[in-house]
Amino acid sequence: MALEEGKTRSLIGSLPDGFAYHRVVTDEKGNPIDYIFLEVNPAFEKMTGLSKEKALGKKVTELLPGIEEDSFNWIENLGKIGIEGGSGVFQKYSDYFQKWYELSVSGVEKGYFGVIFREITREKEIEKSLKSSEEKYKALVNQSLDMLFLHDQEGQILEVNREAVKRTGYSREQLLNMTVFDLHPDPGGKDWIIPEWKSWKVGNGPIRIEDYHIHSDGSIVPVEIATGKVSIGDGEYILALVSDISERKQFEKDLRKSEEDLRTTLNSIGDAVIATDPDGKIVRMNPVAEDLTGWEEEKAKGKPLTEVFRIFNSQTGDKVENPVEKVIQSKKMVGLANHTMLVSKGGEKYQIADSAA
Repeated sequence: MALEEGKTRSLIGSLPDGFAYHRVVTDEKGNPIDYIFLEVNPAFEKMTGLSKEKALGKKVTELLPGIEEDSFNWIENLGKIGIEGGSGVFQKYSDYFQKWYELSVSGVEKGYFGVIFREITREKEIEKSLKSSEEKYKALVNQSLDMLFLHDQEGQILEVNREAVKRTGYSREQLLNMTVFDLHPDPGGKDWIIPEWKSWKVGNGPIRIEDYHIHSDGSIVPVEIATGKVSIGDGEYILALVSDISERKQFEKDLRKSEEDLRTTLNSIGDAVIATDPDGKIVRMNPVAEDLTGWEEEKAKGKPLTEVFRIFNSQTGDKVENPVEKVIQSKKMVGLANHTMLVSKGGEKYQIADSAA
């Protein structure tokens, strides 16, 4: 028996974690009101700064004055295990030592308990820092003007931000029970997009596509999606930032209509009209201008005005200065002098009068 006890003491003494063995002190009703230190190991001394000689035989309230006021009731929780038996694991902050500890407590026999513990202050600080970072990340995500969807490689939505809730009209709970295909007016692409997602590599640049989303009210909205694969923990997921481009699409539609209206107006004018960009490159011609210059609009686009609109003085044969350069310099309407002649691509000559603005 002494040999076994010696082995146990040797094992406890070599533990890297702190160890302490206690006897529970109870009141007349059997409730724990204190506990006495019966054994500690060298790691206990190192972690607490309390020597074995000072600790043994002392009540915890004597050794650690004020422990009754600690935010965690050490006497009640540990003493209860000593009286009732069983075991428990705790991660608690000690106000006395101002450190975090993880404790494994076991009731050895009625009225006695042993504690193996280690300091976890650093881990808790890291945990707090990570939680703070996560909260900042969530705050940043929720401030985004784009909708954010995190989903698995089968399309199941795992996380969304506030903008996604606001724009789609679905609650967060509803979205987390949906797949991204539920947001698509035509979910037929499921068969090809899932293998595509699985073939993507983490870290490759985002892929941008234009598509449509169907919202809770049944409205179909044009969207631009920037999506890619990300690694979170041990898993790989698809992250998508989605922008509502309804206004942009409406602007493009209005612009096309404006251009069509302008073209209709230009084509109905009896005079030749040539439009250039600020560099003097042709961007538009009406049919009359095509007839006079001998150039088709598509072939003339992008060419310098002087190459298509070739003008000379009909009396001297001298080349006339490019009117566009005069307009850019003066920012005013410019008219040509008398006796100006246009020579077409085919060599035909026309006496003209023109203005540029």
